[in-house]
Amino acid sequence: MRKGGNFVKTYEKYSSGIFPIILFTVTYFSVVFLYFYLILNSIMLCAVITSVIYPYAFFAFRKYMTVQKIKKLEIQFGEALRFISSSVAAGVTVENSFYEFASKANTYNKSDLSLIAKEFRIITNSMDLHENAADAFRDFAERSGSSDIKIFSLALSQIYSSGGDIVGLLRNTVSSLRIKRETEDEISLILAGPKYNHRIITVMPVLIIFLMKFISPDYMSAVYEGPGRIVGVISAILIVVAYIIGSRLSDIQM
Repeated sequence: MRKGGNFVKTYEKYSSGIFPIILFTVTYFSVVFLYFYLILNSIMLCAVITSVIYPYAFFAFRKYMTVQKIKKLEIQFGEALRFISSSVAAGVTVENSFYEFASKANTYNKSDLSLIAKEFRIITNSMDLHENAADAFRDFAERSGSSDIKIFSLALSQIYSSGGDIVGLLRNTVSSLRIKRETEDEISLILAGPKYNHRIITVMPVLIIFLMKFISPDYMSAVYEGPGRIVGVISAILIVVAYIIGSRLSDIQM
């Protein structure tokens, strides 16, 4: 998206440079190829399966990285609202509190606020061009990919157009974001054990095959020939599907 002569980031699209993509690709082909090779013992077949699955894996990687960036942005947004809420409660206008945060974000606390600081600098640049704070913030909200930020933007626009308690809005939003973050942390803590068990159960068949392959090669030869290879392919795919289903069941988002 282009604004004020500069391209600005849309958080719903993954854009973190080429290095993470190269790292993911190398890791993916190394791990997945080895996984299928242990089960199928065929370089050609493993190369084909790994290549066919790659687009789906890359899509999942992009989606995961996008979600993580939006979560990071939401956390930083909560810190920004805390600062702005305190300033407005002390009598500073919303516009001036935006300018103040944009200038002091890097020294506000020890947390990383680089994403939200950059966005507030874009907002204040728009305000310098005589755009009101609500409209300037709405542009950021539309790019953020966060429902929390979009809802706050909508409420801020309503207050600007019809009047309302801006201090109460800021205070309630800060409180809601804090409760949401604490709830997510608690859910993550509760699910940590099942997630760990799920990973162990997924890895165990591969470890057993690895041990049998080197302890008793003759015992595993039937798996690599004729009908055994078909069974191996089906088993490998079922393990991957089980891992994906288990990951999705434990991925609870608010």
